[in-house]
Parts: sequence; structure tokens; C-alpha cells
Amino acid sequence: GPQIHRRTLLLTAYSGPVFFHILFYYCQAFIYGTTFQHTASQILAFTLITLHFAKRIFETIFVHVFYRLTVSFYSLYLYLFHYWLLSGVFMAYYIYYPGTCSSSISLLSSALETEETSLYFLSAVWIFAELSNFETHLILANLRIRYPRPIPKGYGFDLVSCPNYFFELLAWTVITLITRSLASLLFLIAAGLHMWRKAARKHEMYKKEFGSQYPKYRKVLIPYV
Repeated sequence: GPQIHRRTLLLTAYSGPVFFHILFYYCQAFIYGTTFQHTASQILAFTLITLHFAKRIFETIFVHVFYRLTVSFYSLYLYLFHYWLLSGVFMAYYIYYPGTCSSSISLLSSALETEETSLYFLSAVWIFAELSNFETHLILANLRIRYPRPIPKGYGFDLVSCPNYFFELLAWTVITLITRSLASLLFLIAAGLHMWRKAARKHEMYKKEFGSQYPKYRKVLIPYV
């Protein structure tokens, strides 16, 4: 059937959320029928989400090495649903809705004394997760240009087969805690299930490819689980 270049697919998918979050964040009067001051949580969520997808676009252009250059054109519709609709329109509409994210992050704020402190803490965790995800992508890219391909090692790979997915899930968990939005939670669940399925498939592929050489103690996605 019709094929689409994988890089084109990913660039199309990742550009959607950037556009929609900018649209919903800045076009308040047009979308919500009123203008208002964004809360600290909304401002932070907007910043982190747009940076996340900007990073994904950068990696797609400059970092990722693809084994298969093309995929079925049908994949484009699945990616558009996942990224444009779920993490784009659906999340953006509810995250930037007037009054959303205005209350404190109760449990975390109580533990850290103030909401401002909790947002700084969550930002630090998000930065760690994104930088770690980037590092694992660099490791994978370097491995894919070597033949025969060695067993992935270092920075998370000694614990799980797909630390890149683990760190991305951590980043989206932070977004969910910041926004306290059902839309964010639903996307986290959808993304988590999708990444778990891909990680399980990759885990089995590694075991089949490397046989007894592949470390038996490595988990699929979450360390020690």
C-alpha cells in the first residue's frame, strides 16, 4: 500500500501539538470567549509541553537513525489522532481553560510547603527526564550505525530495555501533576499503554536477537518491575 517516510511522519505528528498549544494559549478570546491571566501552572505546562515537542522535532531531524525508512500511510492517521487530537487539541483546550490549574497541588504542595516550590521541584524532575530521554536517544542512534549491532548498555539500559520510554513517561507524569487535568491523565494512560506495547515488542526482539547474551535481569520498561 501507500508508504510515507518515517521522518516525514514524525515531523508532521510532532508539529501538530506545538501549533495547537500555541493557538489555545494565545487565542483566548477566539476559543474561550474571554481573556484572562494564565496561572503559574498553565504557563509552566505550556512551556514544558512546547519544549518537549520542539525537542522531538529536533531529534527527528538531527538524531534519530531509522532502520525502516518508510511505513504504511495508514500510520499517519494513527499518529494524527494520538498527537494532534489527544496531546494537541484535547489537552490544550482543557489545560488553558479559564480557571484551570488555579488550585495548589495539594499533596505535593503540602510536602514542599508552597505551590511555587512544588512547581520548581516538578520542573527539575521534568528537565532530568527530558535530558535523560535525549541521552538514551543518542545512545540508540550511535548503536544503529554500527554493525553488527551491540547490546545497548549504559544510562538506563542496564535496568530496562527501553529507558527512552521510561523517561518520556516520567516527563508526561510531571505534566499531569502540574496540570491536574483529566485530559493530561488520559493522554498519559494512552501514551503509557502505547509505549509499554512497543517496549515489550523491543524487549522480545532483543532477547531473540542476542539470546543468552542478553541480560536476564533487564525489565521491559519500568526498573525492577
